[in-house]
Amino acid sequence: MSQNTTKTARDRPRGGDSKMAAPASPVPAPESVHSLWVAEIAAELRTGIEDTLGKRLQSIADKLDGFEGRFNTLTAEVAVFQQQVSTLEDTVWEVDGRQTAMTTRLEQLELKMDDFENRLRRCNLRFIGIPELEREGDLLAKMDAWLTEVLPASARLGSLHIDRAHRLGQRRGGDDRGRPVIVRFHYYRQKEVILRCFRSEQALKWNGAQVRCFQDYSAAVARARRDFSAVCSELVERKVRFTLQYPAQLRVQVDGQHQVLDTPEAARRFLDQHWGAQQ
Repeated sequence: MSQNTTKTARDRPRGGDSKMAAPASPVPAPESVHSLWVAEIAAELRTGIEDTLGKRLQSIADKLDGFEGRFNTLTAEVAVFQQQVSTLEDTVWEVDGRQTAMTTRLEQLELKMDDFENRLRRCNLRFIGIPELEREGDLLAKMDAWLTEVLPASARLGSLHIDRAHRLGQRRGGDDRGRPVIVRFHYYRQKEVILRCFRSEQALKWNGAQVRCFQDYSAAVARARRDFSAVCSELVERKVRFTLQYPAQLRVQVDGQHQVLDTPEAARRFLDQHWGAQQ
């Protein structure tokens, strides 16, 4: 029995040997190790990227918030500016309307002033060709005596009544031409008769010098009438009857009909067309 016992004990494995003899855990395959390594690296990269992008995105978001605030401020300022521009446009339209009305009113007042000035001049006559006198203070008396001498009694309508007489402009040294003389008559009818007498082609002279006489007009009316000079000269050459009416309108009589022309251009066209048709 002892031999059997010994054999059994010899054959039975020891306690320590039993542990060492336990089966070992399986070794992972190289492919699995590589996958785990890649996953760890990807997780670390993802974490780093998320942290970095998060910070940058937050910075961008903060900046966008600032831009949004500025944009809102600019939007409000633009709205205020648009309102101001609209107000200014309304003001400009109002001022423009007032300016147009004032311009129209000013033109009307200028016309009225010019008409008033010409009404004040209605008793005046302008004489051209009277030589300078040594004593210009005697001009009124000299004009009275000269007109009484050269005009017929029917033109004087009795004794002359001259309110005043004066020269225009300043005398220039060495200029022998007499300055124009303005004579104001007391009576309008007397002035008109004297003017018709000069227009009747009577040769009225002052010490042998030819003297011309015209109605005295304002500068504006005289300038407007002067623009018809060329046309009027041609009408005189063609022996066409015409009248230069106040303030500046040419009234032409052709073939028994009257044509009123308001501008020198219209008068020139009428003259060219009419005589061109006759030729």
